[in-house]
Amino acid sequence: MEESPLYEKVNNVWKSTCRIIFGEEIGELKEYEKWLSEYREPFLKKKSAISGKDVYCSNTQYCGDAKFISLNEIDFNKKFEPLSINEVKDIDSIVEGLQERFHYCGNIKLGNSQFVERSSNVFNSNYVSSSTTIFDSNYISNSSRIRVSKTLFGCYFVGESNSNIRIYSGWRLSRSFESYEACEGNDVIYSANVVGCSECMFSIGLRGKKYVIGNRELEKDTYAKIKEKLIGEIKDELEKEKRIFSFIDIIKTAQADTISSSEEKKGIVDKETIEKAYRKTLSVVLQCKTSKNIDHYKNFLMKNVPEYIEKRKSTISNRGFFTVVESLHKKLPKEVFVEFNESQEMAKNRKLNNDDIKNLESIITNIKKIAFINFDYRDSRSENMIETPSYQNSKNAYHVAYAYGVKNSAFSQWPRNSEYMFGTSETLHSLFCINCYFSRDLARAFEVDSSRKCSDVYYSHNCENVHDSMFCFNKKNIRNGIGNAEYGKDEYLRIKSSLLEQIVNELEQKENLKWNIYNIGCG
Repeated sequence: MEESPLYEKVNNVWKSTCRIIFGEEIGELKEYEKWLSEYREPFLKKKSAISGKDVYCSNTQYCGDAKFISLNEIDFNKKFEPLSINEVKDIDSIVEGLQERFHYCGNIKLGNSQFVERSSNVFNSNYVSSSTTIFDSNYISNSSRIRVSKTLFGCYFVGESNSNIRIYSGWRLSRSFESYEACEGNDVIYSANVVGCSECMFSIGLRGKKYVIGNRELEKDTYAKIKEKLIGEIKDELEKEKRIFSFIDIIKTAQADTISSSEEKKGIVDKETIEKAYRKTLSVVLQCKTSKNIDHYKNFLMKNVPEYIEKRKSTISNRGFFTVVESLHKKLPKEVFVEFNESQEMAKNRKLNNDDIKNLESIITNIKKIAFINFDYRDSRSENMIETPSYQNSKNAYHVAYAYGVKNSAFSQWPRNSEYMFGTSETLHSLFCINCYFSRDLARAFEVDSSRKCSDVYYSHNCENVHDSMFCFNKKNIRNGIGNAEYGKDEYLRIKSSLLEQIVNELEQKENLKWNIYNIGCG
């Protein structure tokens, strides 16, 4: 990273965060960036078709011959001429006629966002560097999928948290380092699937514990002495190597006591409610009906949604269960995976002994005794979660990865605080959406990417405050638009009705569509 004013500001915050976690500074941020970026989602880095400068994108789904532009190169006041009658006769003609207007945008920052570098899809956030998909956050570096947080470095999928380094999935977490699926806690170091824990190190599956190392509860003074020694060893390794082993690295081999197989417990499944929600969404968004069930449309809905849900078998019981498995989790052998409730029981009964926790070397050697993992988070308030392994405060979800504050959704990934979401990925605070991505505050949207505060929009990219419009790219504050050009309301509705009829007919016949928001730019 160049030592820009933004870098200097973020670097100072990095140093203060290191003092909080490690007791003292460990060096410059730029020395650790390669290591910190390991959890961040991969960038798509392209060259601007206008300036040749670097363009950073949060998504890698764009078609191969797509043209890119940086946000600061867009003329939002530019006027566009409406297409001719022949050019709006069908979707193929529109896609062909708009190729010169279709530039995918990188370095996107929407809402009130300032001081952003080498980042994209930044919403209402400030002091963000080398990061993607950041919502309502400040002082974020080398991170992805961050929401309502501050001072995070090398983090992934973290919300409502502060002063953390290298957290992979966390919520309401502070002063923590190198932990996975850790929620509502403070001072959590090298731990996984711990909830409501503080002063917790090298532990797995715990709930509501304090002063714990290796799942063993200690007296406060004893814990403090061992922690000081362990943090010192961690700090020394970081200063020497500019990186340190991850928690995944040290739990790859577990020692399982296999128990007899038991029948998988099945809760009440109400799939028909989700079918009704999908049909309602089709009616609202595409003004159509379907006689087919939602599974017929799985390939269509999941085409640009990452598949994070897998069915695994518990290493101790052979019981099958659905779980979230992302790229990092795939590095673990199947022997460490157990079902969610099993992981809770094992956490109560397995712990390291006092000799096991005397230093880093002994912990690394012996942690395999407790290294049984389930990365999901679940609460007791959610209802009707079908093939949806990780959830909170949600209702009626089918094959949804990370259903938090979600109602009526299927075949989606992280539709946070949203309702009636189908085929969506990383789209938050939205309602009635089909195949929408990396956006927030959408309503009645179809095939929309990287947009904010839009409604009744179709096949649109990088739009803000755009309504009743189709095929708009890099546009703000327009209504009744097609290809960035404004139409009269009656003319727009006539064209829209014709195009929706084409979409519905193709979808009903083929259960898929030729065009999506990620390939129309290469039409």
